[in-house]
Amino acid sequence: MDLKGSKTEINLREAFDHELRSYFEYIYAGKRASDEGFDLIADVFHQTARNEAEHAEHEYLFLGRGGDVKASLQAAIEHEEEATAFYRKSADTARKEEFDEIAAFFDRIEKVEETHRTKYEEILHGFENATPLEGRTVRHSVLTMAQLMLPAQANPAGFVHGGELMKLMDNAAGVTAARHSATNVVTALAGC
Repeated sequence: MDLKGSKTEINLREAFDHELRSYFEYIYAGKRASDEGFDLIADVFHQTARNEAEHAEHEYLFLGRGGDVKASLQAAIEHEEEATAFYRKSADTARKEEFDEIAAFFDRIEKVEETHRTKYEEILHGFENATPLEGRTVRHSVLTMAQLMLPAQANPAGFVHGGELMKLMDNAAGVTAARHSATNVVTALAGC
């Protein structure tokens, strides 16, 4: 079925964007409801989110996405290139409008998107040359975390408490380890 240039293609793209936005909003609303002790409301939000994701999947397939592995890798590279350019432009715009915190956020995301593109290019190169993947590398597990530090997390001079920094490092290490091993992880200390 060739949808190219049709109003139906435009409608499917809009529906896809709507479903994905709704999915995220319901997941986040469910988390808030759960955090506030409203577990039944959280369940409804999470179930609706799963339905929205299912709708988005059908729209995605109607749009002719989800080809073979090589086509998916090529599409991923294109998507990451577009995302990198988008975030670069968005950071420049935010800086011009003096939204420095948002500009810095966009700068960080641009670098992450560039890392994604590079990873997919390497995988595609190996795939095309029938070179087996070497397993998970550090690049597969790389993580960038950012957190706004509040006054309660700093001393009177405005410096963040060392314990707060250690907590952030422990969280980052835990996420990286879980990504790398693809399983649950714990922090352990060997006896001396």
